[in-house]
Amino acid sequence: MYRVQIGLSITGEGLYLLVKNVHDKLVAMKIWFSVAVFTCCTGSVACSAQTTVTAQSVEAQLKAPILIMRGMYDGRALKFDSEGNLIGKAKQLPFSLSAVRLDGVRVRASEVVIEAQREGLEFLYSRSSNQRWVREQAWGDEVRIEVALDARHPEELSSALAKVFCMDIDANLADEVPAYWRPWVQHQLDPSVNMEANSTNAIDLGYDWEKPKSKDITPPRMNPTILRMPEDPLIAQHVGYIGAPTLAFVIDASGKPAEIRIVRPVGMDLDEAAVKVASQLRFKPALYKGKPAAVLIDFVMPFSPSLDWGSQFERGPTTPP
Repeated sequence: MYRVQIGLSITGEGLYLLVKNVHDKLVAMKIWFSVAVFTCCTGSVACSAQTTVTAQSVEAQLKAPILIMRGMYDGRALKFDSEGNLIGKAKQLPFSLSAVRLDGVRVRASEVVIEAQREGLEFLYSRSSNQRWVREQAWGDEVRIEVALDARHPEELSSALAKVFCMDIDANLADEVPAYWRPWVQHQLDPSVNMEANSTNAIDLGYDWEKPKSKDITPPRMNPTILRMPEDPLIAQHVGYIGAPTLAFVIDASGKPAEIRIVRPVGMDLDEAAVKVASQLRFKPALYKGKPAAVLIDFVMPFSPSLDWGSQFERGPTTPP
């Protein structure tokens, strides 16, 4: 076996140059690390400054023509986590009573406290066109809304607020409202959406459903109906608000209403009450060439503060006001 030895000889000057080279590299690394740490720190400070939550910034985000509680939650005190999810349980209000008016905002270390006034939606129409205006009318007590604030990620508060509140009508609202409101909401976002589209291919009789133009059609006839008292009294009656919302629904071949939807709302929980009434109605079905047939009708539901829920429902006007 052969052994090979390799010797390495370094002069004094070579050793000095080697040590100096290592020293210079270490110094350069230290300077780079210091700059990196400084940049990171100052960047964090700048980022924190940009996402500092103030009462003014919250009020600016919630400044909107109409401010709606997305979940339509009832109650005088509501709490949400830092992602905008409701903590605990709450009853749901009618969509037309889900608006609030901002009264004040306080920012605390772990939460944002929003004081607001309950308001209802009121829909107005121009006689010269079908344009609608929406305004709010106070009807209830103040509500305190608390949204948790994540101190490590204050920038996430904006998303949480957007999940709690709807600043006017948006695309997500169409998925959050009851099914009978959905076509109307979608139509506000896209006027080409047909609010009266139905899945049964029912014969469309419109407002003149009691006097169809075709001789092949015998119109449906409404049976006498005793209205059941709603679980909660109408806020509209409490504040003296009256109106006649228009619904569209199918009367199927057995004479029962189906696919009820609101097409011309008036607001202040009268629209939801109209849906409840319509669901109770029964008809002698329409006939097409002598056979029972499904028909689509537009039904105007008149309301007044004197409406007696225990009496027989009386047919109101067939055309919108």
